[in-house]
Amino acid sequence: MFRIDLRGLILCSLAGLAAGSAVLTYFWALREVNGSLAAMIVSLTPLLALGLLALRGERFTSRNLVRVALGLAGIYLLIGPGGNISVRGLLLLLGTAVSFAIHIVMIQWYLNPRGDIHTLVMTHSDIDHLGGIHNFPRAPIVIGLAERAQPTPRYFGYRSPIDWPQDVEYQLVDEDTLLGPGVTLLTTPGHSPGHLSLPVQLAETGAVLITGDAIARPAEFEVGFGDAWVEDVARTSAERLMRIAEREQAFIIYGHDPAQRDSIRKVPEFYS
Repeated sequence: MFRIDLRGLILCSLAGLAAGSAVLTYFWALREVNGSLAAMIVSLTPLLALGLLALRGERFTSRNLVRVALGLAGIYLLIGPGGNISVRGLLLLLGTAVSFAIHIVMIQWYLNPRGDIHTLVMTHSDIDHLGGIHNFPRAPIVIGLAERAQPTPRYFGYRSPIDWPQDVEYQLVDEDTLLGPGVTLLTTPGHSPGHLSLPVQLAETGAVLITGDAIARPAEFEVGFGDAWVEDVARTSAERLMRIAEREQAFIIYGHDPAQRDSIRKVPEFYS
């Protein structure tokens, strides 16, 4: 039976109305304001969107404040100290920027499926495993205690380009923990100081073991765990995981196994 999501329809309509209003006011303003100046003013839209997103706890950094100041200073210099610009045109352009920002924020808050993500479980803090965590500001982050204790997430050469998200809830794990029905967190240090792996029990698939980078690929048992934080500890954790997988007859999902990459299900497919 065909069903209409009334809430989604209303939100999509409002977002479309905001975008339509932005286009209308922009072309209306072009009748009174130079196109180059109009583009400069409307380029403030992303910064206005970040300001609106900050109202619900998303990060607005001092760097963003500097960008806003530079943008406003640039507009002031283009207009000139004498204020040689149509006030109505300027107001229309500011309305354009605000309308576009509202459109962006509505998509972010209400129409983005990331809002369905209620908890983030991080196996570890390597950049290729947590590069997007700032996109989920309302989701608690479950991570190993020793992992979060690092000043910044791990990166090649210890020059991390990102910081830990602020103003979010962290659930720190330092021992094997039952996260919820059918989901267990295992402490598997070695590859990184506070690495976690996840045995999961699914109704149809059965037992699944998500190793993370505790076992990036099966070949590590032969070639070694050379990229590990502490290689001997990494091997101990990996051997423990293999014993658990054998006991539970678990389907193992490795962290970086090229041979497995093409065969496992990927979004939007899933295991149940």
